[in-house]
Parts: sequence; structure tokens; C-alpha cells
Amino acid sequence: MQRGVDGAFAQPASPSITADELRTHVRYLASDELEGRGTGQPGNDRAAAYIATQLAAYGVLPAGDSSGYLQFFEFVARVEPGAGNRLALTGSGVSGGTQAIEGDADLMPLALSSTGSATGDLVFAGLRALGS
Repeated sequence: MQRGVDGAFAQPASPSITADELRTHVRYLASDELEGRGTGQPGNDRAAAYIATQLAAYGVLPAGDSSGYLQFFEFVARVEPGAGNRLALTGSGVSGGTQAIEGDADLMPLALSSTGSATGDLVFAGLRALGS
């Protein structure tokens, strides 16, 4: 067995999996039974267990926590904005000179957001789907 570019052990690809088998796996993982697979939800746990079982069945060596197939980590799924969360756009290109953006409808900070201010030009980059 050789190490890949990321240092993990690499295994040769198995030519034995068929398109029908892949379709079966994808159908199950995308099924309503897994409830959208949201982080921390039962459907996500069932999907992880299914994938681990399939990896074992295909002979993939485990490299996760406790010599298993899963690796656990903490994840912040949602933050609740505080009462003082706000964003103000000001300048000659803004209708009326200032536009306040507040509340859940217009502003949702990310879990990695912090307090601060920024000054600079606001640029509309356009709307285009990747690959089109």
C-alpha cells in the first residue's frame, strides 16, 4: 500500500463496482428516508452508517476515529443574530445615501462572523450559475 499526496494510504480502485450499484447507492443516499441528511439529524446518522458499511463491504481500510470509518468533529449549524446585528450601506451609489439592512429577513451572520467595520467599494458581481 502506498501513501497518497495527502499522506493517507491509497488503495487501488476496484473495477468491480457497476453503474447500477452506484445508482442504487445514490438513490438511497438521496431518498426521503434519510430526511435531507441535515447535520446532527437522524437521517445524517443513517447515511453515515450506510456509507461506513459499504466501505467495509468494498474492502476499504478504516482510517477514522477509534479505527473505524467515521471521524467526529464539532460543527456550528446555526447562529442566532443578536439585537444589535446590522449592516449599513452608505455612499453616492446608494439610493438615499444610506441603506440599512437589519433582522433575519435581510441579514444572517455566519457562525464565523465577528464585530467590525469595513470601508470600500461595493461591487455587484452578477448572477451566474457555475459551469454555464
